[in-house]
Amino acid sequence: MRVAVLSNIHGNIWALEAVLKDIRNRGVDGILNLGDCLYGPLAPRETAEMLRAIRIEGVCGDLDRALLSPARKGERGLMTGFILSLLDETSLAWLAGLPAWKAGESETFFCHGDPGTGAAGFSIRAEAPASPRRPERNGRRLIFRGHGRAFRTSVLADGTTIVCPGSVGLPAHRSDRMLGRFLSAGTPHARYALLSTRGRRRDIQSVAVPYPWETAAAAALDFGRPDWAVWLRSGRA
Repeated sequence: MRVAVLSNIHGNIWALEAVLKDIRNRGVDGILNLGDCLYGPLAPRETAEMLRAIRIEGVCGDLDRALLSPARKGERGLMTGFILSLLDETSLAWLAGLPAWKAGESETFFCHGDPGTGAAGFSIRAEAPASPRRPERNGRRLIFRGHGRAFRTSVLADGTTIVCPGSVGLPAHRSDRMLGRFLSAGTPHARYALLSTRGRRRDIQSVAVPYPWETAAAAALDFGRPDWAVWLRSGRA
């Protein structure tokens, strides 16, 4: 079984198309999306339509939730207003229907950040109790979480492995609201993770895919976001 794990597409239809082509060429059995699908000054409508058409399973990211409860002013308000002006009711309903987390087969668990609080950062701990807002992992020791820009793995004290697949559509980001270590991938490639399992053996591979990032950067400039253009071109914040 081979499963591709995507995250942080951010409305970058050009990166998403390249990643899906790479996935098809590899003969992957399934795809799972870890959220933050549409937020950004790029192509949110086209991205939503593509994700809906191919029926990728997924979870809701913190910036997906921001679109469903939009800010009324400031930078985020301008961005959400732009995106919401392009989305139809069907796409909004699809976004609202994404769960906060997904328990996969066997030992896998998928979320964007902390499924208990909805925060972008990841803070599930081995000793954290289950609650209506914090799911019981039932011994699942392989967690895929989104939000980051570069591929990273870490291991908790109880042996749980946490994998960040990197970002499909935004390889770097800088914001005063965001605290974290994984905000720059270092190159502009679209990234995802590939999980291969055979019996009890598993292999997790980081995949970096070239795509026309200059086209995405031009879209960001057209919106008036030269910072996004720099991040898309360089993968550095």
